[in-house]
Amino acid sequence: MKQNYFFLALTFFTLILSGCQQKAAKKSSSSNPSTTNCSGQAYWTTPGCVGYCQNNPGGYGCGGTTGGTTSGTTGGTTAGITSGATGGTTGGANCTVYPLAVSCPTYCQQVPKPYGCLTNGSNCNVNPNAAGCPGTSVTINPYYGIQYPPLGTPPTGTCSDPYDPEGLPNAFATRKGTITLAGLTTGSIEYNPLTASNLLNTSPMLKSVAQAKIFFMTDSVLKVRIKPKPQPAASQSDTMCYGRNMPGVTIPGYTKLQYYVKVYGVSAGNALTLLDTKGPFTTGVNSCSDAIDLSEYQEQSPTGVAIAIDQVKANQNCSGSYWTSAGFSTCNVYKNVRSYDCWAMDFEVAADGTKTFD
Repeated sequence: MKQNYFFLALTFFTLILSGCQQKAAKKSSSSNPSTTNCSGQAYWTTPGCVGYCQNNPGGYGCGGTTGGTTSGTTGGTTAGITSGATGGTTGGANCTVYPLAVSCPTYCQQVPKPYGCLTNGSNCNVNPNAAGCPGTSVTINPYYGIQYPPLGTPPTGTCSDPYDPEGLPNAFATRKGTITLAGLTTGSIEYNPLTASNLLNTSPMLKSVAQAKIFFMTDSVLKVRIKPKPQPAASQSDTMCYGRNMPGVTIPGYTKLQYYVKVYGVSAGNALTLLDTKGPFTTGVNSCSDAIDLSEYQEQSPTGVAIAIDQVKANQNCSGSYWTSAGFSTCNVYKNVRSYDCWAMDFEVAADGTKTFD
């Protein structure tokens, strides 16, 4: 009898222990953002996803829109200045889920330059009265997360229409292709058809040497112009460009790109030989560079020509949409596009039988 009672008690205890472990595992899994599916609409509607508190500022674990205590037991302050100890800040930031939001205390530790961060690590958005900050007039960047402040609209740019060459009415359309790449903290050649096979949102004709040779094929006339595209808004996706360093802190997009063009001869077996380097060129978003005449290189390499884009830099960190504690400022300092971000440009080719451009 005692033996049966012992086994019944042991079984009962085992069931209770197993249930507690399953409950704890379930709770841990549900609260861990890394196991939460945040793709598509879930990015905005699922607790634990970065966009949840932006879409539901009054949701559980989010900073309230009408106040909260300084200690943060129910959120941050109305202005989003004080970060909660257990909650988030207002203004749509949840510092527990997304600690790199501009209004969170750890932001300036990760991104020491933009958005009211001082060299001593102080975040004027969080502590407006810290030494070096201009005081309580500092507010969170009202355009945070907008690709091209203040309205989100990229520059219009200028790009002339191609026209028929003299003596060739009704010429074929020019050839066009797109490349999209992740930024590099260091490095030199950033687009090369020899290493482009894995690129995303890039034209197939520009993803291999064999195809690029066809894209630039001509008998004598060969001109190319470059058109920087608006910076891809890749803050919520790693599918915009291959090799992007996820996740990143959103800063406004570039308005100009600076780059060099490397010209390669392509052999019959698709081997590359460097013929020349041209540049630097500086071209605004949605604008076209002047025509780059490559006709002489086609004569040097009659089996084919291709180009690479080298040393790409952007005014992303210092452009017309760069935020400081005093507002937006303008300068022309060019830096490597961050590995958190992508850059993109169109190629347009004029060859024998196509329209041309200047």
